[in-house]
Amino acid sequence: MRTNLQIGVAGAAVALAALWPGSSNANRIVNGGFEDGVYSSTKRHATNPSVPVGWIPNAGYDTPGNFNSVVQFDPHTGSYSLAFGNDPGYPVAGLWQKIRTAVGRTYVMNFYIGNVHPTGYFAVMVNSCVEATIVGDQYPPSFTITYADGRSVRVTPAGVSDYTLVSFSFAGTGRDRVGFSAVNDDASYLVDDVSVAEAFAHGPGGRARRGAACGGAR
Repeated sequence: MRTNLQIGVAGAAVALAALWPGSSNANRIVNGGFEDGVYSSTKRHATNPSVPVGWIPNAGYDTPGNFNSVVQFDPHTGSYSLAFGNDPGYPVAGLWQKIRTAVGRTYVMNFYIGNVHPTGYFAVMVNSCVEATIVGDQYPPSFTITYADGRSVRVTPAGVSDYTLVSFSFAGTGRDRVGFSAVNDDASYLVDDVSVAEAFAHGPGGRARRGAACGGAR
C-alpha cells in the first residue's frame, strides 16, 4: 500500500535545497529504490542470492532461514522493495554502503519503512552513530521512531503495510557509511526509496545539529 505518513522535520531541508542557489542535492545512495538488480553474497558458509546491487550485507543478512531479499511485494514506488530483518536468535541483519560527502556539510537521509510489527527493532546508522530507531509496541500496528537529536514520534499507520517516511540530518565527514540493522520475529520490515542528499551547499544552517548520542554537531 502507498499510504504515506510524513515523519521528520529534516525532510523539509531537501525541498529548501532546491530553492537555494548552489545547492547540490543529488542522491548519494546507489540503488536506493532497489530497482537495479541483485547479486549473490557468501559469508560464514551462508549464501544469500538476493543482495541489492550497490549495498553490502553483513553475515546476518546472509544467514539462511530468514527473508532478507529484494521483493516485489508492496513496494512504496517502482516494482521492488527490500524485505529486511532476522528472527530473534539469529545474528542481526545488516546492510550498508559508503557514500562520498563534503566535510561539514549538512546531509538529509530519507527512507520509507513499512510492515512494522509489535515486536522487533530497526536501526539506521551513519558511521558509528545510531541516528534513528524504530520499535513496534502494540496491535493495531503502532510504533515509535526515536531520533538521535532527542525527537520521539509515535506512529499509527492505517495498516501494517503502509509506509512511513523517516528523515534526519547529519554532517558529512568526506566518506560516510550509512546502513540499517534489524530484528523482527513477526515478519520482515519493508524498506524503500532510500536517499541521502545535501541540504545546502551554501547558506545559513550549513551544519547539522546532532544529539548527545552522536557526540553533538561536528
